[in-house]
Amino acid sequence: MLKPMLFILRGPSGSGKSTFANTLLIAGVVEQIFEADQFMTDEHGNYEHCRARLTFCHAECLRLTKAALALGDSVAVANTFTKKWEVEAYTQLNSNVTILTMEGRFQNVHGVPDDIVAHQRLRMERWWPSQGQAR
Repeated sequence: MLKPMLFILRGPSGSGKSTFANTLLIAGVVEQIFEADQFMTDEHGNYEHCRARLTFCHAECLRLTKAALALGDSVAVANTFTKKWEVEAYTQLNSNVTILTMEGRFQNVHGVPDDIVAHQRLRMERWWPSQGQAR
């Protein structure tokens, strides 16, 4: 049996992560997509960015990714992953990992405020796959 694949799609909001994750899903490369933004909704299911929920949202994303991989599903995770330690939490789940840094500048589909997107771009650590670490 083939080991499931884990795609880490990282970059600021509006860089193309969600779009690329959906492309992988439509192409049948992955069975599941997870994003912390999935859990950043109000009681009516509308997206509502709330810093106080970030820890919960990321924990839930990691938990569901781990469960899907355990079931043998290939997964794409589309989060900002601006820091090396955020990526490493996922790379420990599976040895079959592809990490892509998205750098497009598109309309962000989640409605993240512009000041937060600017902050994401500033704090983005470079990931060098050959060394497996940020620089």
